[in-house]
Amino acid sequence: MAEEGGTPDSFTIEYAKSGRAKCKHCNKTISKDSIRVGQTYQAEDWDGEFLVWNHMPCFFDRRSDVKNLKNFKGFQVLRPADQPKVKKFLDENAGSDSEEEEKEKENDESSDEMKEDPEYVKQLWALKDQIEKSGMTT
Repeated sequence: MAEEGGTPDSFTIEYAKSGRAKCKHCNKTISKDSIRVGQTYQAEDWDGEFLVWNHMPCFFDRRSDVKNLKNFKGFQVLRPADQPKVKKFLDENAGSDSEEEEKEKENDESSDEMKEDPEYVKQLWALKDQIEKSGMTT
């Protein structure tokens, strides 16, 4: 499996749907509902792509070059309480940026955040939590 040659800027961030995936960095299981980061790779044996999953801290430990929120598909559907956790890792990776680059990054991130209504996302997560509590999940 290709570990180093992923497609640039092709990351997915989401909650683990089950507890079956393993982190490719530490080789431990990624527990259900924890935040995981996947990188898309081109398959060598077939015409398609696949995701390689990592725990969020493991991903940022391996990929300190990733510094921009725009690189992550799925960030907007994370719970509002979890979004700052991701930003914290990005801020640590971007620690060497100049003040001007930092301001530009903040402007880019704020315009990305405005693409979806945060109140709508909060309502969606509240509805999901209610459904899980009622036991109506499939």
